[in-house]
Amino acid sequence: MITVPLGVPLFLVLMLAAGEAQLLQAFPLEAFAWFAAAGIVHFVIGRYGNYAASAAIGTNLASPILQCEVLITLVLAIYMLGEYLTPLRALGIALVLMGPGLIVNREDAKKPADNGNVAAIGAKAEFEPRYVEGYLYAMLAAVGYGLSPICIGLGLKAAGGTGVLAGGFVSYTAASLLVGLILVVLRPPRSTYRIGETALKWFLFAGCIVFLSHAFRYAAIALAPVSVVTALQRLSSLFRIYFGWIINRDHEVFDESVIVATVVSMIGAMALSISTETFLALAPWPDWLVWIARMRWP
Repeated sequence: MITVPLGVPLFLVLMLAAGEAQLLQAFPLEAFAWFAAAGIVHFVIGRYGNYAASAAIGTNLASPILQCEVLITLVLAIYMLGEYLTPLRALGIALVLMGPGLIVNREDAKKPADNGNVAAIGAKAEFEPRYVEGYLYAMLAAVGYGLSPICIGLGLKAAGGTGVLAGGFVSYTAASLLVGLILVVLRPPRSTYRIGETALKWFLFAGCIVFLSHAFRYAAIALAPVSVVTALQRLSSLFRIYFGWIINRDHEVFDESVIVATVVSMIGAMALSISTETFLALAPWPDWLVWIARMRWP
């Protein structure tokens, strides 16, 4: 209710400042449809799953599961955008899938200790992860996040490769309209709309930061392969760990397996993003390895 509609005026201001408003009139219907679909699957389905997973198991446990979005995007990019699979990308897929497996069955994670801030914010002294609920929501988020880059890529293709900010504005607007429709249909009780001042500030801050992220994300997809952009975005896992420890340590699970799982998945994301030529330029590899590295499917 807060972070999704907030993106509409922010993208509108940026779109007007960049002079892209007139591009909306030139968009074909297909571009509008794909940009709207991107907004719905990412900002409604993906973001809701992400928030619900974070509430159930914390962002550190949810993060490795979210790495699966790279696999979803890569498979769809091959069949819908004409991208291809290389041995390096195959290795990246294996590592991305291995990361979640390192923690998905772990039930005895170390709980974060009370550092004195718990009483101040009125929270429980000990966070109890709800594993099944959290992992299911994390997978829902991964599906939404994995589909959206494909929709953006198809939208930019239909628009002739232009209108990055205009496309973002369409995506946020479509998602906001759907959120409004859901609220009208469900008619939640008034208590649903009550939120503390501290929480409101964090949601507003999150909405602004995510808006900036997506402005750069749409631009990146216009310039580079979708699979590469999506893989590089998974480096956010490192920032989640460090910022989580600084800001939100009372609601996170920190132990060796979480860090290892995230690092393994991150290495996989990096392998997905490195081009074959870049890899071959790193060292004088033997001929057989060069031959294998240059393979591609389909």
